[in-house]
Amino acid sequence: MQDLLTRITALKRPRLLMRAARSGQKDYCGVNDLCRILQVTEPPKTTAAMIRLLDLENNLNHHRTSGTPGYTYARHIDVLIALLCECETYLNSQHAKMGALRSETRPVS
Repeated sequence: MQDLLTRITALKRPRLLMRAARSGQKDYCGVNDLCRILQVTEPPKTTAAMIRLLDLENNLNHHRTSGTPGYTYARHIDVLIALLCECETYLNSQHAKMGALRSETRPVS
């Protein structure tokens, strides 16, 4: 299985769809919105959430491209917003871990 970031960077979606998702990031409320989108009562950990969001987004994109009745752009944009925000959270945590590792391995002067 491809790693998460590879799967996310490989997404090719219409520019307008991604622009709408990026503009909605500022209003994203992690726990509440993630639980609503994934239809759960407790939010999963970031990596598990990203996997579920990727699968959900892939399914929505399939419905979009095949013209399935009942597909809504609003739902697709909601999922993309959550995916972008959870990815940002994941990247920030990875950078924090790398910073902590660097400070632990820094020689004492």
